[in-house]
Amino acid sequence: MKYFIWLVVGYFILVWVGGTALRQPGVMANGDQLNPDRATFLAANCATLTGFQQAVGTNEFDSQSNRGPLIVFGLIVCGSLLALILGGMAGVRALGLPYRDGQIVLAAFLTETVAVLGGAAGLIGPSRSSLESLQMGAAAFGNCGVMLGKLPGTLEWRTHLLILPIAILGGLGLPVIMELYDAAFGMRRLSKHSKISLAWTAGVYCCSMAVLLWLLWPHQPVQTGDVPPPHIQIGWPEYQHAVASSSILSVISRTGGFAYDLLNGAPRAAQWIVALLMIVGASSAGTAGGLKTTTFHALFSGMRDVLKGRVARRTFGVAATWFGAYVAIATAGFIILLNIEPQLPADRCLFITISALSNVGLSHDQVSIVGGGLYFLSALMLVGRIAPLLVLCWLAEGGQEAEYLVG
Repeated sequence: MKYFIWLVVGYFILVWVGGTALRQPGVMANGDQLNPDRATFLAANCATLTGFQQAVGTNEFDSQSNRGPLIVFGLIVCGSLLALILGGMAGVRALGLPYRDGQIVLAAFLTETVAVLGGAAGLIGPSRSSLESLQMGAAAFGNCGVMLGKLPGTLEWRTHLLILPIAILGGLGLPVIMELYDAAFGMRRLSKHSKISLAWTAGVYCCSMAVLLWLLWPHQPVQTGDVPPPHIQIGWPEYQHAVASSSILSVISRTGGFAYDLLNGAPRAAQWIVALLMIVGASSAGTAGGLKTTTFHALFSGMRDVLKGRVARRTFGVAATWFGAYVAIATAGFIILLNIEPQLPADRCLFITISALSNVGLSHDQVSIVGGGLYFLSALMLVGRIAPLLVLCWLAEGGQEAEYLVG
């Protein structure tokens, strides 16, 4: 429980400090100041590693000052470290892994540093400053969609060999990263949790990419009747774009929420597949949100045990409770947001609710909500970041080692 207290205090302090700093002179262009609701939302957006694109936000930073970008960079790095360290401590205790608190803290800082510097080294170039490259590397590892500067294109190698792999690494969770390092040097074998996390990460990526590719695959128009349809030439570039878009969506919908404009114009079925992937999320004790892949493994394994007449493990009970709590919070959040913002279409409102609760940050367009709606989304993002870590703390306090993590 002490981890949960530090968790709540840490995130609230981070959002308060960030919101206050964002309202200081010299942050916005022309001497303007962010309204309290927008400043709070942007701070929560960065600290919880969500990353909604705002109609008024980072694009209005003073171009002659680095104060705004530095605040955003600091919020994302601190949010990532909080998630990794607190999640790592709870996860290691739940799994009974032989890592001390000091090792976990050191591993979090080293992993963050290597990911940020490694990403920045590959991203820096004529279209991006050093600070923008560092911030983009931190956002990729933190699975946060708030990125300053121009993102690499859909077909660029930097997207597929830097942005997406770094995001997947952050989503694996600190216990898995530490075990992978030890296994690489022959110091210990991977635990069952790490094997399950890696298998589900690969499996969900491949399956979701296949489904999205099927939905996004370009088709030649079919002539019906006497009047031919408009001629549309479909060539190799269109197929390349479909493959690249499917790969990007299969990752960012579960983790990053980066501002690749791939939802607009996509089939409605693809948009709801993305919503389901946002609910799934990545692995436990990492920088991503959602229910987590290991939670679904626990649910499927527990149901199989029950159907076979075996006693279900405690992990199944924790996973079922967390699943029920997520559905309840999402339902209540959808109803409240629909009441606060009645002008929003119901499907968009549901999509934003899931995106905020899962700390993904994907939306069909920039968030233009103001006032109470922004405060509510900020609270929903905080709940989405804190609740899974609370579940990890609960699992760690159970008095028995778990085979894999939940939450």
